[in-house]
Amino acid sequence: MKQKIFVLLLAFFVISCLFTFKINTIDAEVINNDQSGSCTIQSLRNCDRDGLIRILIELLLNFIENNQQPGSVPVEPIDEQENKQEDETSGDSSFIDSRDGQGYSIVKIGNQTWMGENLRYLPSVSGPGSGSKYSPFYYVNGYTGTNVLEAKKTYNYNEYGVLYNYSAALTACPSGWHLPSDQEWYELEKHLSSGSCQYNRYGEWDCAPAGSILKESKFRALMAASRDPNGNFYNLGANTSFWSSSRYLSDALYRKININENRIYRDPASLDYGFSVRCIKGYSNQDLIKVPSINIIFPNPTDTLVAGKTYTIKWESRNLTGNTIQLVTSGPNGGGVATYLPITATSYNWTVPSDYANNKASISIDSVGSNVNEAYEAYDTVVVNVIKDASPYINIIFPNPTDTLIAGETYTIKWESSNLTGDWILVYADINLVAGASTSENQVLWTIPESYAGKTPKIYVKSAKAGSAEAVDSVEVPIKAKESLPDLGIKDVNYYADYYIAVEYCNYGKEQLKVAPEIKATNTKTGQTRIYATSAPKPGECLGAHNTGFQVSSIGLIYGEDAQVRVEIDPDNKIKEGNEDNNILVKSIRANESPYIERINPSQGRPGEKVTIYGKYLFGYKPSGIMVIEWFRDGVSVGNTTSPITESSDGRSLEFTLSEILFGNMGPGKYQIRVINDIGPSNLLDFSVIE
Repeated sequence: MKQKIFVLLLAFFVISCLFTFKINTIDAEVINNDQSGSCTIQSLRNCDRDGLIRILIELLLNFIENNQQPGSVPVEPIDEQENKQEDETSGDSSFIDSRDGQGYSIVKIGNQTWMGENLRYLPSVSGPGSGSKYSPFYYVNGYTGTNVLEAKKTYNYNEYGVLYNYSAALTACPSGWHLPSDQEWYELEKHLSSGSCQYNRYGEWDCAPAGSILKESKFRALMAASRDPNGNFYNLGANTSFWSSSRYLSDALYRKININENRIYRDPASLDYGFSVRCIKGYSNQDLIKVPSINIIFPNPTDTLVAGKTYTIKWESRNLTGNTIQLVTSGPNGGGVATYLPITATSYNWTVPSDYANNKASISIDSVGSNVNEAYEAYDTVVVNVIKDASPYINIIFPNPTDTLIAGETYTIKWESSNLTGDWILVYADINLVAGASTSENQVLWTIPESYAGKTPKIYVKSAKAGSAEAVDSVEVPIKAKESLPDLGIKDVNYYADYYIAVEYCNYGKEQLKVAPEIKATNTKTGQTRIYATSAPKPGECLGAHNTGFQVSSIGLIYGEDAQVRVEIDPDNKIKEGNEDNNILVKSIRANESPYIERINPSQGRPGEKVTIYGKYLFGYKPSGIMVIEWFRDGVSVGNTTSPITESSDGRSLEFTLSEILFGNMGPGKYQIRVINDIGPSNLLDFSVIE
């Protein structure tokens, strides 16, 4: 009782002093009414005089109530788990970071001492759209600006702390504290688990109920957000992720705790993620740099290399203990090429293979021991784009030196180009200008003059800039005179009722053929072909027509199937060196289905009037079209109409005139008619004859 009275008197004395003297340690910028909510024992810099008085009174009353000595801060203990966690937390006080005045509670778990809050150290701040694997970046969830003072005023900063990429996390903890290693996180998990707790797990949840204990204890594992490499904040209120200092290949290991999960997740993550940092007491960040690491400095993922050029690959490394640096380069076809260098090497001259052009190249660097097949201790990789030579470039695609051109014929001169800065492309044959084109074009037409026959001119394609050629390519090709050859052509392809195809072909030239041409028919659907010989037409003569052809089944055409047939004359170039367009003909075959009548217009008529029948497949293969329109009365055939019958252009209708002769013996009444063509008969449809 006497002790409590003494403490109360002491409190009144201190409060009187605070009213009398000005507190010089309070920053004038934070003496505002709206700062009262942020005045806590962890953030004394945000307190005005009244706030300090309030804290002092609360502390003194708390000390009296719990019979504790002034100077200690009560710490909520870890929940007991089968007596394993009993008395695992001590009454450690808070910690003030001298760098920025931020205060943190402290919690002791087993043999480890942890900060009881996420780190809030914020030397700079960036929006989520900026990031790096190798330079430090700091984020505050929901804040997109770059003003540190503004970011520190946000609720998420004060409640959840800062999100760090790996580079920033590695050196963020204050002196005497450090970013925990993967082993230190495992020691914490193992200490709090009551069953399975595997160390080398990847992408798995384990170590229950450590996750629940860290959420519900003074460790205060709040569900802070994370930042992904695409520049998005995510998972606020759902889970929280903490960096470890331990690398795994080109990534780093981290821990994740979920709101609905009593286990802890372990996996590697890319170094440009933004995770929370929880510091552990012990050696400083400077000691942490002893972790083996390799960081490729050049090239970066944003760089573009040029195939065929030589570059100096550069990297930095720390604390390597192996014997060898292994540098692996691989391109579009995989199968990386390994180069082994001394462990002290920091650069390598690499000539980009020409076949890497217009693809991506991967560069990986790792350190290994004396056996190059053993696991590496540090690793980094980068993927870059590779393009063709960045200098102006033109390459003629056609013609080639092995080609022979014909005087009087027209050809397309083609080329490819890149990185041209001129205004025009000029095409020459020797010194004679052929044509001009813009730099975005890649071909021109050239009709070779008869005067070039027997010559071998050099064809130039030049990119012109300010009167000079910035890029040029050339090719020499022989040109010979145009031979006087028969001009063969296909005139028509006809189809007949017995499913024959007949080809009519002509000699449009002035010379008699020495050999008979061949005709090749192809089923365009299946590719099945047939070649058959013909007779040699005289100059100006056409052969074939209705007396020469082949069965459609010989090239796989099936009854009832829509198809096309491609017919070409002289396919093996026995007569001409190249088939011209008029020597190839593609013609559709109408579907081999029975005719079908849809309607008759009009549905009744008088002798001498015209009637139109509409339907499908009304005309078969025969060039003459419809053969018969048959008439029925009371189910009995009573006569036929054979002519005149005319076909519509789309094959969907036919027209005929009612015949008086047909009805001379029967007279007006109700009839049925059907169409019969070379495929077969159609359905019956009603028609009335009136007086």
